[in-house]
Amino acid sequence: MPSRAKPPQTERLVWIHEATILEYFSIVWMTAEGAASVWAGMVFILLVSLLLQRQGLWWADPAGSAVLGIFIAREGLEAWERARR
Repeated sequence: MPSRAKPPQTERLVWIHEATILEYFSIVWMTAEGAASVWAGMVFILLVSLLLQRQGLWWADPAGSAVLGIFIAREGLEAWERARR
């Protein structure tokens, strides 16, 4: 069985740098996607509360604000937990 030749040192370094760059962009992409989903949730809550208020439900605005506050607090706690790790 023929032995495989080891790649030269420069090829290994290039591979390591490529993997590091791909990992970085993967993390950035996942972070951006997560931020977009948070914004989408906040916009949905805002639109629903405004539409309900437009229909004459006076309590929709305070209720939407309370739900939005809970949503933001939950996201903040999750971010805090991830930062502590």
